[in-house]
Order: sequence, then structure tokens, then C-alpha cells
Amino acid sequence: MMPKKASFHRRTKQQIPVASSALILPPAKVKKIPFSRTGNLVFNPVDRSLWGIRHDNGYATLVKIPEPYAEFILCLPPISDGPYYNPSISNDGKRIIILTSTGIRGEQAHIMFEIADLEIGP
Repeated sequence: MMPKKASFHRRTKQQIPVASSALILPPAKVKKIPFSRTGNLVFNPVDRSLWGIRHDNGYATLVKIPEPYAEFILCLPPISDGPYYNPSISNDGKRIIILTSTGIRGEQAHIMFEIADLEIGP
């Protein structure tokens, strides 16, 4: 049973209910990012940049996509402990937390970085 006030993403083929705080844009406002294999995107409200996990040749790296979203900047190289996933940016835009899987038993680690340190580059 669907809730009474449900929003739907416009870009999917199926109508999937999401939280009522979802942003619905008309098709003319949707912009494609010109490179692929970047997912788990998070938005930094301080500088309006997107941060995401970019997959290339089996390696996951953390990238920053500054506005106007035409290029990406490698901020964190791949690690040997496992892939990065589920990034989260603090409300003040100063820190980013990344989840990574480490170990053969499925252990997980939260890694916190200062964004100012990551913007310098790997």
C-alpha cells in the first residue's frame, strides 16, 4: 500500500515511490553528467559540488564533480582493503564519511576525511 503523499522520480521507467522530500525536476532541467561509472552521489550544499564513487577498471575512487558538473577531480585513490561506498557529507560541508568493506568476514569501516584535505588531491 502506497502512502497518500508519495513523490516519484521522473527519470526512471518504473514509477518508484520515494520520500516526500524528493525533488522532481521537469525534463528540461535534467542535466546529464558527461562521464559514466560514477555513482553513490552526494551533494555538498556549501560549494554545490557533487561527490561520488567512480568505478574504473575494477577500482573504486572518490571523485569531486564541481559545478557546472562538466569534469571530475580525483580526490582519493583506490585502497587495497576493499571498495568505497555510501559516502555522506556533514551538514557544514567540512567532512565526508565513506564506508568501506574490509576483511573476508564482511567487516566494515567508516573512514572520515576533512574535505579541505581531499581537495588537495591524492
